[in-house]
Amino acid sequence: MPAAVVKGSSSRWMRVLAALLTSKFFLLASCTGSMSLITAYGGKETRIDAATPARLPIPYGVAVIATIDPRSPKDRQVVTIFVKEPLRDLAMFRTEHSSYSLVPVADRGAVVFDKGGEFPYIDIDYQVSKRESGKAVVKTHYHANIPIIGPQNVSATYEATDSDIRLISYKANPFWIPVLLGAMIFTLLLSIVGQILKPRFVTSPDPNSEAERWKVQDNAWGSSGMNTPAPQITIRYPRIAGIIGLVFGLPIYLVLDLLAAALLVMIVPPMWAALGAVGTLGAAGIVTVYLLFATLVVAFSWYIWFIVRNTESLFSTFRVSRTEITIENSRYGVLTLNWEEVARATFRKLGFAGRVITLEAPQLAKPLAIMSRFRTPGSNAKFVIAQMVIQRAMGDRWIERWL
Repeated sequence: MPAAVVKGSSSRWMRVLAALLTSKFFLLASCTGSMSLITAYGGKETRIDAATPARLPIPYGVAVIATIDPRSPKDRQVVTIFVKEPLRDLAMFRTEHSSYSLVPVADRGAVVFDKGGEFPYIDIDYQVSKRESGKAVVKTHYHANIPIIGPQNVSATYEATDSDIRLISYKANPFWIPVLLGAMIFTLLLSIVGQILKPRFVTSPDPNSEAERWKVQDNAWGSSGMNTPAPQITIRYPRIAGIIGLVFGLPIYLVLDLLAAALLVMIVPPMWAALGAVGTLGAAGIVTVYLLFATLVVAFSWYIWFIVRNTESLFSTFRVSRTEITIENSRYGVLTLNWEEVARATFRKLGFAGRVITLEAPQLAKPLAIMSRFRTPGSNAKFVIAQMVIQRAMGDRWIERWL
């Protein structure tokens, strides 16, 4: 049944919101924007009040500034120690250098790594926020683009003496894999809300619209007996849209599906093992990796299956009346079925293709789908009227599903 009409400024805003949430531009912008916001602001500062942790859950660890040969102006060198396991990493540094100090000489500065070295494209900025006799509070920050894991922004605050440090806090933005999954889930939920709102907040039908004229003709036909032909509503998918979807859309989704499957089967397991071995992602992150790529494989596979299964529907014309449906395409030519001959009509409310009515009948070689996303003037009104007619004609053979 058509949605109830809600009047007033609130309904206009709800209609705009529903249209926005169901648009393809929103899907792209929301997913990208969510990832950007979570990456920029999702990392929270972790304070370390107890003893120095055995291991930090950051790929390279935090940056600690050290000065080699601080008393020799000629040989003095400012370097960075990446501290992931503080006790072990500082002990290794001490064994390699006999003369050093962990208290920066300058109040602020930067350390730039060789672009061809072990840590390419990483610049460390540091600042001393407080100095006392023999110790200082130091803040460091660096940005790194780590393969697979993605961009990392890591900040740390620690108290340094000449020979040791005490970590106070650190902050690192989330890894891109759970961020991407979170953005996709958030976008999907908003899209579902839009799909639910859209049919509820619709404009009042124009009395002169095609839908209203069809209703008037239907009422006149019902009051005049069977001597006049029943009015019909014609639904035809745009041929150009169908061709574009098959020629471009299907190969693109096939490539994306194969890529996601390859990542799931060949790349994710060794990455899981490598990252899990060093404690980079942890159990939650590892499960997230598999869940993300498995979800992508299922989603892309389902969409490919839907396009392949309903290819014939893209090039079919449906003429719906209260007594029968006429199907015109290359397979059947012109096939007319009265509603008693149709075994079942399944109406799906949500999905990649929007609202879909799938017809099943013994005369049909396979089910045929009537889709709502025609992108032509008046197509939505036509689909709503066809839905009402088919539902009334099918009775208990009309089945509604959400997906």
